[in-house]
Amino acid sequence: MKDDFRRTDELMDVNYSISQKRSLMNEKFQNKQYGEAVNYARSMLEATLKYVYHEITDKEAEISEGRRGYISLKKLSDSLIDKLAPLISHRDILVDIKDNVIKIICGIGEVRNKGAASHGSRTRNIEPQREETLYLLGLAEDTSNFLLKLLYTRTHIEEPNIVGGILDIDKLTNTNQKNIDDEKINCQDGDFHYQVKYEMFNVDYWIQNEIIIQVRISLNKKYYDLKDSGESIDELIDSFLPEDVRGQKKRNGERSYSAYSCRHDKNYDIKLEDLDNTIEIYIDGIEPL
Repeated sequence: MKDDFRRTDELMDVNYSISQKRSLMNEKFQNKQYGEAVNYARSMLEATLKYVYHEITDKEAEISEGRRGYISLKKLSDSLIDKLAPLISHRDILVDIKDNVIKIICGIGEVRNKGAASHGSRTRNIEPQREETLYLLGLAEDTSNFLLKLLYTRTHIEEPNIVGGILDIDKLTNTNQKNIDDEKINCQDGDFHYQVKYEMFNVDYWIQNEIIIQVRISLNKKYYDLKDSGESIDELIDSFLPEDVRGQKKRNGERSYSAYSCRHDKNYDIKLEDLDNTIEIYIDGIEPL
């Protein structure tokens, strides 16, 4: 078994840059490059702060809060936690939460600055050891997840029930389509597979860390065919994609498409299969890191 700092990737996969930094952080830890692992932990936190800030304000933090295109980590975290205040249940403890989050972020930055993986120094660098690194990586990931979950579960960042969004079962079963049956299956470690059956098609959702990572739509050929139902199928596919990529799909082959969301810095793959009784559509936002 690899020496992962945690057995499973617990970070919400909603933005490529954040997930990439997390992957590199874990890779450096596996290779016992602890200073570099802490370096990427800090980068992951910074990427998270900038992503959440942009989603809330639709502005780049470096431009709106920084000076000459630069913003310190402390100022970035301070500004963001202020903007997240309405999303936190107990506002009376916001100050403590805010101060602690900032201390964690800046503390990880200080460890990173003292390591050989960061700046050059006249005197010798002191690298963190394995136990210290485990603690710091855990704090970094937990803080990132805290900010992302505030954003995704307590705001309307994105429509529910799309790839890259959260699953809202109430809205899932209250649509203009007649819902015949729904079932939660294959539940494991908080991740699960959810299936909804409608009269004209079925939809399967795969959930990981509270986010829908893949959808399979099974169209009944009594109502759909690839030749005459192209527009309807296209609209259906778009309804499972983020708003900024709808109508922006790129054809890669006869039954293969891709789409890129600049807002989330994520790529989406769409594939169609023409079977005997159904047309299977697969939409996923899983990218190799």
